[in-house]
Amino acid sequence: MFRKARFTKTTSLVIFGITLFAGSISTHAAILLGTENLRQIPTTNIYEIDTIACTADLISSKTNSIGSNWNFNGNAFDPETGRFYFTSFSLSSSIPSTLFTDNLSGTQSKVGVLIGRAANGTFYNGDYYYVAERTDDLYKVSLNADLTISTNMKVCDITGNTASLRFGDIAFDSSGVLFGSASPGSFKVELTSSGCAAYAPLNANFGEQIAFGEDGILYGHSASSGALYYVDTVTGAAHRLDALCL
Repeated sequence: MFRKARFTKTTSLVIFGITLFAGSISTHAAILLGTENLRQIPTTNIYEIDTIACTADLISSKTNSIGSNWNFNGNAFDPETGRFYFTSFSLSSSIPSTLFTDNLSGTQSKVGVLIGRAANGTFYNGDYYYVAERTDDLYKVSLNADLTISTNMKVCDITGNTASLRFGDIAFDSSGVLFGSASPGSFKVELTSSGCAAYAPLNANFGEQIAFGEDGILYGHSASSGALYYVDTVTGAAHRLDALCL
């Protein structure tokens, strides 16, 4: 059963043959990607997760050299290149995260060291975004042609330096609105040409992994229970999708 799996930072990959979402959870259909939530292992395992069949299939596995006591986190899929990105992240360390990329065929490479620690990540308009852990600092990472870091620039203080955010995850919708799943609560903020617009808290009770599908649905995944959700982008409320998989 899918609910027995534990993943960090699922990220939307492909949507198969559904109509526009109209509020019924029976209309969902998405394939997600996730990294396995295990420490003390020398391998990065990437899974393809079917939200209808409630299955998780290993599609890429690669021995790494980042050491023990790290999670693989900050997952993001770049639809322009078809590459998967993830970070090294440790709850017990102040060491900055390293960004990696995988071509989903077992070939991985180091992109570079990030500013701060990244337990969240998403792509938007060809750039990788993350919020540094225990800050409200949103960063944009632009890449060189050889998949190394070109720039790692701070975009804005999401809350105006009024909160220390713990993630969770982030995801952009197609119009440039950033949704965040974090402690002390989920939020949304619009990306503007000069930074970020006003911070809008949504729901204090949802702090899971999130990703938009090409159907416009915001999906959520619990790394602790394995449950799947769709998330209301107006209220931030999360609704279980996988009741039939129990």
